[in-house]
Amino acid sequence: MSDIDAATPEPLLNRAQIAAIFNVSENTIDKWRVKGMPVETEGGNGRAYEFKFADCRAWFDEVQASAAAEKKAADDFVAQQRMEFLGVDRRDQNAGLSPAQRRELAQAELVWMQAAERRRSLVQVDEVVDLLDLIFTEVRAGLDGQFIRVLDRRDIQCRPERRLREADRHLEDQVIVFTGK
Repeated sequence: MSDIDAATPEPLLNRAQIAAIFNVSENTIDKWRVKGMPVETEGGNGRAYEFKFADCRAWFDEVQASAAAEKKAADDFVAQQRMEFLGVDRRDQNAGLSPAQRRELAQAELVWMQAAERRRSLVQVDEVVDLLDLIFTEVRAGLDGQFIRVLDRRDIQCRPERRLREADRHLEDQVIVFTGK
C-alpha cells in the first residue's frame, strides 16, 4: 500500500457497486447480507445500504474458507465410509482413488512396464526361472563332477580353488550363451 492509499479512507459502496466488484447480482448481495455480510449503513425507506469493501471481502473470504473446509470434511467422510464399506485398508495408497483413476494408473503402469521390457531393464519371470534353472543345473553337474574327480586318486593333489575357478568360468560361459550378452 502506498502512502496515498493509507491516507485516503475507503469509500462506502452501495449494493450495485459491491455486486459489480464480486461479479454477482444485487439480489445475491441481499442474500449475503442476510447471511451475515457486514453492512456499514443499514438501508431501507429510501436509504441505500452502504458497505466497506475491506469488511465485505474479509467476510467473503471467511465464508469461502468455511465452505471449503466443510466440503473437505464431507469428502473425507465419504472416502472413509467408502473404504470401510469396500473393506479397503487405509494404508493402501490407491484406496482413495476412484475406479477411473485406478484404471488410468493401471494403464500408465502397463505402458511403463512395456517400455522397460523393450529397454531390457525389466525381465519376464519365466526368463529368470529358466536362467536360474540352467545355472543350478550347471552347478549341480559341476559339483557331481568334482566329487567324482576327488574319488580318482590321480586328482587328489589338485587344488579345490582351481576346480572352483574352472566351474565358475564354465558357468559364466553358459550364462553368456543363454542371455546372449
